[in-house]
Parts: sequence; C-alpha cells; structure tokens
Amino acid sequence: MKKTVALLLILCLAVLPLVACGGGAETTAPTGTKAPTSESRTIIETKTPAGTNFNGEKIKILSRGDDDYIDEISLKPEEVKNIIDDSILQREAYVEEKIGVDIVNEKVLIANNYAQLTDTIREHFRSNLDEFQLMANNYYHSMDASLEGCFWNLEDIETIDLDMPWYAQYFIEEARTQDGLYFVTGDAALSRLRFVFATFFNKELLAQFGTYDLYKMVDDGEWTIDAQAEIVSGIYSDENGSNVRDEGDIFGLGTYFILGVDPYWSSFDLKLVGRDGDFFVEAMDDTQSERMVDALTKINKLFHENTGTYIVPRNGADLELIDAMRMFSSNNFAFMTNRLIAVESEYLTDMENAYGILPMPMLNLDQDDYYSYSHDLMSCFGVPGTAPEADLDMIGVVLEELSAYSYNYTREAYFEIALKGRYARDAESRRMLDIIVDNLRINAGEIYSKVFGDIALTIRDLVKSNNSNWTRIYRSKKSILQNGLDKLNGLK
Repeated sequence: MKKTVALLLILCLAVLPLVACGGGAETTAPTGTKAPTSESRTIIETKTPAGTNFNGEKIKILSRGDDDYIDEISLKPEEVKNIIDDSILQREAYVEEKIGVDIVNEKVLIANNYAQLTDTIREHFRSNLDEFQLMANNYYHSMDASLEGCFWNLEDIETIDLDMPWYAQYFIEEARTQDGLYFVTGDAALSRLRFVFATFFNKELLAQFGTYDLYKMVDDGEWTIDAQAEIVSGIYSDENGSNVRDEGDIFGLGTYFILGVDPYWSSFDLKLVGRDGDFFVEAMDDTQSERMVDALTKINKLFHENTGTYIVPRNGADLELIDAMRMFSSNNFAFMTNRLIAVESEYLTDMENAYGILPMPMLNLDQDDYYSYSHDLMSCFGVPGTAPEADLDMIGVVLEELSAYSYNYTREAYFEIALKGRYARDAESRRMLDIIVDNLRINAGEIYSKVFGDIALTIRDLVKSNNSNWTRIYRSKKSILQNGLDKLNGLK
C-alpha cells in the first residue's frame, strides 16, 4: 500500500518548481517511476542483472532524523519541499519498483548523542537481533566499529562494486584496512557534500574596505591563509559604538575554535597517517611536523592576533555555525568559514547582499592545489553484522541501486540545479564549487580518529589555547598512534 500511494503521488510532484536564479529558467523535477533523463552527465548503469526481483522483501535502514539528515534516505510525499526532496522520494520508489523491495527507513532523533545509531547496532550484535539491513551514521562515531566485528566487510558482498563512481574513492582508499572495508560513503549521502567546508564572502561589505579579485587569486594559486589574513586584518568597525569587540561590530572573518579548525587538516594537506602498501604507517615525519607547526602558527595568528577576526562562541551542538550564518547575513562578517549546507538556510537564502563562495585557503604558495574537508558528521553506510549472510546479495543490490540513482540524478538535483543553479549567485562561485567538491580528501587519521585516541582533534585544543607546540604534544601521543596503527593493520 505504501508503494502504491507513493508512486501515485510522485506523478503530481512536478508542480513543485525550483527557479534557478543563476540562469532564470524554471526547472521541475522528473516524474514517474522510470529513471529520469540527465543532460549534464553520462548515465552509468549498475551491474544488477535485468529482471532482478526480490519479491517485496523488506530492507530496513537505520538513519538520523534530525534536520540536517531527515531527507537523506527517504521522505514522505507531504514532506517534499523542493527538487532535492523530490529526487529522494523518487529514488526510493524507483529502486523499490526496479528490484522488488520494500524500503523502510527508521529515523532516530539523536540530538547530541552522535554514537546512538552505531551503539544500537553494537547492542543488536551482542543480542543477535536482526532488525536493520543498512545503517547510515556519521563516520566519526562509526569507523571504530570496523574493528569490532559487528558490521559486514563490504568487500565480501559480491553485489557491491566499490570501483563504481558513486562511491567516494578518496574515502575508500583511506578507510580500507587489512581486514577489509566496513563503511563507505558517496553520492547516496547528501551530507557528504552538504557538510563540506568552504569560505563565504560578502561582496558588498568587502568592497567597502578594498578592491579584491578573490576568484583570480584562487585561479592564480594565491589564495593562501596569509593572503586571507592580510585582507581580514584591514576589516574592523565598532559599528555599535560600544567600544567593545562584540557581535554588533563588523569583522573581516567569522570563525570558531572547533569546527573552524578542522577543515585545515585537508586544506593544508596535513597527514597524520600514511600508507606503505596495504599497511597504515605514521606519516608525521620531520617534514610533516614542520608543516604542522607552520600551519598552527598561521592559524593561531589569524585566530588570536588578527584584529579583523571574530571567534563565534561555542553554542551547544555546533549551533555556532547557525550563529555565524546569522551574523554573516546581517553584514557583520566579510568572510565566514562554514559548510555548504549554509546556503540552504533562511539566513543566506534571504540575504540581501550578494555573497561568493571560495575554497578554504592553502597553507602557502608551494601547495599544489586546493583541498576540501567534509565535517566528521557526514554519513557513511554499513551493513550490520546481524544481517543474515543469505541476504547480503540483496542488501548489496539495494545499496548499489540507491547509490547509482543518486550519482545519476539526485546529485544533479542537489549540486547542479539547487546548489549551483539556485543558491550560488554568480558563475565564478559555481566554478569554485567544482574545485571544492572535486578536491575532497580526508586522511585516515581523521577517519579513524577514535582508533588513534583523537590525536587529530588535538589541533582544536592547540588553537584554542594559542599553542603551536605540536611536536611536544605529538611525541606524548606516539604510543597511542602506534597502538591504533597496530589495530588497523591486524597486529593486535
């Protein structure tokens, strides 16, 4: 009954328009249960044999139901608000129809309990309870479960082709261990792109303090933290006349001590863990250590010494990100570090001043490219170890089909039509977005942060305390790092 109602309602959803502000064209979501057409990319089919039908078997997916993730797996027709939502609704109906399954999505409100879903699977494994066939949870609170045997090795599921483009290859390369690969992310997870950090700038506010061709700086390889710091240092105004630096003033940069620090791991090409063949090895040699000290020195100078920087106070469960959006849209910040999902907020959609989007800056002029980082709360998928082995092929087909549809259609609805077409306000920002998402990378030291005793997170504490002495901290934690390496390499 659920499927019949959903399929009938899908036929009506084309009336939900999305005006693409970039080109001015009205775009409507594709309709029906057949796969829609795509004009911007080559459609790649799965290797699922024609006629595959699982006769209505139930596939139950455990995922998060909070605002940032509620539309990641499934939606009810009455919840559809835009072309992104519509594509998620159609994806579920299409996959159900194509391979004959009944997808059931249990969404859990987790609030601050980020480990709740993974802990649920752990408890089910201990109790031998087969309730869920897939889990989608953040990678920070999931990847350590790779060592516990409570999830299936995805490399053992023959119907999952991990070489396909709908899986994030940079993540697979860093996450694969001696024992296999237990979690994967890719186009099926909207949060993978929504949670990518970028630099936003207020065009009109910035123009009040100087003339800068930021897009050209990016193109010329000159968008570095030093260049940003120099611009930021010239932007401050005691706008409310309080003689106190507060949120009523104008600042060059709005950032944070925790989530404003994390993106620099990737953007500065810093590595905690490397590879020697199939083995994880320590990557923090003398050269990397010097690079880390240089990075910390520059970040600390920007955060603590630059007169144009405002540190948005910590606010509960990452709510400072929203506080920064509010201040940015109110013309208090010329620059803001935030995630791409910020463009979907009421603050930026209603913002009167035009804004632009840039990559996070490089460490120095010698760096070979711009790199991007996705927040450690982005989703990855795992198959609970309590799922019967006889069901693995079916589960694999479901993950493949959801991922392939996302690659072929949902990614276009989100990235090309919504993000670049509606939310990005100029052609140069659209081009910057390509640079940002094409250069995503996350080091194994961050992916398996909990396994390594959260050494990667110590950079947060060092910046908060204005401390650049990475060498001393790292030496004190080398035994913890080695213990984590041994675990991932199957030596413990």
